[in-house]
Amino acid sequence: MATLTAMDIPWAGAEGGNVGQGFPTKKLFIDEVIPRLNLNCPNPEFRSSRSLSPASVNTSHSSSEDVSMEGLEDEETKRANRTLEMVSLWICHQIRLSSSSLDPVLFELLPYLCQFIGTERDQDVSQSCLQALCYLSACILPKTAIQPLLDMVKRIAMSESYKTKMSMLEFLQVAVFTNFPSLVCSPVYRDQVTFLTTSLLSDPHITVRQKAAKILGGLLHSGFLSGTPLTNLLCDLRGRVRTKMTRGGTNKRFRKEEGDPGAQDKLNHHSGILGLCAFVEAFPYDVPDFVPPILMELSTHLNDRQPIPMTIKKSLQEFKRTHQDNWQEHKTKFTEDQLVVMTDLLVSQNYYA
Repeated sequence: MATLTAMDIPWAGAEGGNVGQGFPTKKLFIDEVIPRLNLNCPNPEFRSSRSLSPASVNTSHSSSEDVSMEGLEDEETKRANRTLEMVSLWICHQIRLSSSSLDPVLFELLPYLCQFIGTERDQDVSQSCLQALCYLSACILPKTAIQPLLDMVKRIAMSESYKTKMSMLEFLQVAVFTNFPSLVCSPVYRDQVTFLTTSLLSDPHITVRQKAAKILGGLLHSGFLSGTPLTNLLCDLRGRVRTKMTRGGTNKRFRKEEGDPGAQDKLNHHSGILGLCAFVEAFPYDVPDFVPPILMELSTHLNDRQPIPMTIKKSLQEFKRTHQDNWQEHKTKFTEDQLVVMTDLLVSQNYYA
């Protein structure tokens, strides 16, 4: 099948046409197999989509469950899994055999591939899906394929399965750096990648938040964000961690909001801490001008609820590890008051408690 669909190469130019006239196309093949696949993890983005038929969406799983935890399989599910394994192998052969650039229609299979990574029930299917995702993420994309990729990734991010989102983030990380020049030179693409990454900093599952923070750190380290976008992002993250103030009383003075913060407020607060820690860890052998104020801000949150102190302490440990060899040079970037705080953070016994 991969040999046949490898002939599906469109002509360049306004006239259009196809090199393999009469051969089956990739779109025809994908439209044929998608109704045979199961989408095991609930995702509101795909319930009314034509590319993912409602009959193929299995919504019997709760948000905390994963396909790897299911026990018995019926025959229909087994056939769907075998079909997915076949499609995954087809993607790998298609990319190896074809001399044309990647067809955006292949991204319609991403939701099915991401849901099976890391499952324990069917290792063969899981490994095939992983291999297909590796091939797809390492492709240099034409301009016409970048926006379809970002659109599909944003839809997958709405999944209720944390493993699906983890797989999507792994895929996005490789795809972004494989196509770094095309993405970083376009403010539209750059903003979409940044928004997706920072939005997942507030995900309900902590492993997704931590993975998003790691990717954000990589984007900062590589220079994907600079100038005004970087400043705006830093302001947004600081706004998430700072205490909200309300004006009240007879003198109309500002005071802290009272009451226990809700679950979403806690997630937003932790997302800001993760983002600020990503800024600190993104520059392991340098101290940009904005890093000392970030460290001072983080030091004021060491007594917050967990997992915020744990997140900050890990970041401070990493900062100390990467900067201690040239600390005599790096400490010139700090004021005297900031150095006193840094000494308390990195040397005091309470820090290691």
